[in-house]
Parts: sequence; structure tokens; C-alpha cells
Amino acid sequence: MKALEVFFDPFNLFGRLNARPNWLIPFLIVALAGVVSIFLMSPVVMHVAVQQIPEGASAETQEQMLSMFKVWRYYGILISPLLLIIRWSISAFLLFSVSVLFGADITYRKVLSLLANASIIIALDNLLSIGVLYLRGVDTIKSMEDIQSTVLSLNHIFGSPGHPVMRVFLESINVLTVWYMIVLVLGMASLTKVSKKQSAVIVGLVWAMQTMFVIGLAMIFSHVGSVAA
Repeated sequence: MKALEVFFDPFNLFGRLNARPNWLIPFLIVALAGVVSIFLMSPVVMHVAVQQIPEGASAETQEQMLSMFKVWRYYGILISPLLLIIRWSISAFLLFSVSVLFGADITYRKVLSLLANASIIIALDNLLSIGVLYLRGVDTIKSMEDIQSTVLSLNHIFGSPGHPVMRVFLESINVLTVWYMIVLVLGMASLTKVSKKQSAVIVGLVWAMQTMFVIGLAMIFSHVGSVAA
């Protein structure tokens, strides 16, 4: 399947995208993988939700909480493709804008197509991580912090630190993310004709902006949580 060339022959993929940009097929692949991930994670999150129910809660209250979770699961399945499009659109815009600032000659559609195809690697990372969760056993998970979003991250290898900022930072660095970024670097260099060094700077800047945004959100939620406590 040509969409899987990102794993086996990325340079041929870059040539095809340069001639005919295409983000729809990888979107369908990644969106389907996202829906599968939600279904597979549902029992895990349900297990954690049960653990978080206050002791002494009535059976009716427990049933209401679990019913709400089931409803939100289906909402998640419905809106996950939309959220994927929004995330890709913003990321592609950032990558395109920084590329233009560096004098690269590229269209937004080509950037979006490259990003979409590279994102298949991230989808694989998510599925592998869920597989490892099941191998460890759902019963070993006591809280949401026990759920690693990626099994190959530094967060998983060295252990999850207590501070949410460090946890987010370590979670953002993993084997498949590095592979994903290498594909973006090589792809941008191929599509824009800029040097690989310039391409690495472009991709690195966008990754830094996105990571800082996520870290900022983690700091806000951590502060809100500490105030509420």
C-alpha cells in the first residue's frame, strides 16, 4: 500500500507528494487507528474510573458515572476525526509559515500531505503502547498517571517524574517521535529543496513551539489542580 511507504521507502513517498500531494488516505488510516485506540482504551479507562469512585457512593451514583463515561466514549469516537483535522491544520500551518520565513518554496497542501503521511508513525506508536498496556494487565493500572501514552518514551523508560512539566517533556521524546521528526526533516528538505540542516531547524522550531504549548497547558492544569485541592 502506497500510504505505508513512510515506513519502507520514504524518498519515493516524497517524490509522489511533490508531484501529487495527498493527505486524504493517511487521514483515513490515522483516523481509523484513532477510533480503534479509543475502543481498546475504553476498558482501561473504565477500570481507572471505577477506582476513582468515592467509597460509600451509592450503586445508583456509580451506575450514573459509568453511563456518562460510556456516552463520552461515543462522543470521542465521533469528534476524534475532527480534532485530528484541526490538529493537523494548525501543525501544517506552523510548519508552512516557518518554512516560508526560511525562504522555502512549498505549498501548504504539500506540507499538510507530508505531515499526514508522517503521522502514521505516531498512530503506530499509540497502538503499540496500548498493546503493552494489555500485556502488563489492566488490573495493574491504578490511576491515569499509570497510563503511558507511548511505551517508547523517556517517561516510560526512566519512570514517570512527579512534576507534570517534566512528565510532558519526557513523554514528548521517544523513538518513534524521533523517527517521525526525521521523516519530516527529510521530507521538507526534499519538497522545498532547502538543505537538511535548514529543514532540521524548521522542524525543530515547530516541535519546540508545540511542546512548549503542551507544557504550558500542563502547568495551568497542575496549578488549577493544586488550588482545587
